[in-house]
Amino acid sequence: MALFLILLIFLAAPPASASFNAAAKGTSSAGFLNLGSGARGVAMGGAYSAVVDNAEAMFWNPAALLRVKNRSVTFMHAAYIASTYYDYGAYAQNLGDEDAFGVGLQYFSSGDMMETDVNGVDLGKFSPDDYALSFGYAMLVHDIKLGFALKYVHSTILYTAKTVTSDIGVMFPPVYDGKVRFAMVGSNIGGGLKYEEKTEALPGIVKLGGAYTSNGFGLYSLDVGFPQDGSPYLAMGYEHPIRMSDPWSLLARCGFNSQTVGDIKGFTGASFGFGVGYDKYVFDYAFSPLGELGAAHRMAVSVKF
Repeated sequence: MALFLILLIFLAAPPASASFNAAAKGTSSAGFLNLGSGARGVAMGGAYSAVVDNAEAMFWNPAALLRVKNRSVTFMHAAYIASTYYDYGAYAQNLGDEDAFGVGLQYFSSGDMMETDVNGVDLGKFSPDDYALSFGYAMLVHDIKLGFALKYVHSTILYTAKTVTSDIGVMFPPVYDGKVRFAMVGSNIGGGLKYEEKTEALPGIVKLGGAYTSNGFGLYSLDVGFPQDGSPYLAMGYEHPIRMSDPWSLLARCGFNSQTVGDIKGFTGASFGFGVGYDKYVFDYAFSPLGELGAAHRMAVSVKF
C-alpha cells in the first residue's frame, strides 16, 4: 500500500503544463531552484539523489534526511560568471530511527544591471536576486524513507513575485549487502511566480537515481532527470577515496551531466572536484566548466555532530 501511494504521488508530480522536450527550454522561471547545492554532488555531475547523507538532503532528496545520524550543517558559496553568485545553507537533525527534519536556504544574486526605458535612456542600476526557504521532514514507512519539503520562493527582477512549492523524495532499502541504493525525487512541484500580469511555472523535475559502492574502487552514481522545461538528461558521477591516515580523509570526484551539452559553445557538461575531511569536518570543492561563458567554482563546508 505504501509503495502504491508513493508511485501515485510521483505520477501526479509533473505539472499539467509540463512539456518534457527541448522546445520547452526557457519556459519556466526561478531557474536558480535547480542549481546544485553543496559541492560534492555537483562534482559528481548532479548524480546525487541516492548518495546524499548530510544536510544537503534538503536540496537533493528530502528522504535522505533519515541518513543523517545525528545532526548536520552545511554552507556553500559558488562564484558564477560575471558578478553572479549562489549561496546555500542547511541544517538537518535526526529525531530517532524513524523521523528527521531539516531547513535550507538558497540565495542567488545576479549582480548589478543597468535599467533603460524604451528610448534607451539610462534609468540607473537594479540588482535582481532570488531566494528560497525550505522546511523538510522525513519518515520511515515500511523500511522506505519518505521525505517532504515545503519551499517559500521569493524572486525580484524589477518587480517581486513569490510562491510556495514542494519537493517529494523516496529512498528504497539498500540491496546487495547495502552496496546498491535507489531513489526517486520530485522537485518544485506546483506553484508559479507572477510578475505583474503573467504567471510563470517553476522548473519542476522528476529524477530517478541509483548508487553503487564498490569496496576499494569507490562510489558510482547515476541519475536520470525529466525536467518539465527540457528534454530528459543523464547524470553520472564517481568518487574515489585516497588512502589517508585517520582522522583525515581525501576523495577525488568527477562527473558528467548531459543537460547543458549543446546549449553553450565550448567545453561543458563535465565536472570535477575533491573533498578533504578531518574527523567530523569536511571541505568540498567543485569545478564546472561553462564553455565560452567561463566556469563555476563551488566551495562548501559541512559538519556532522
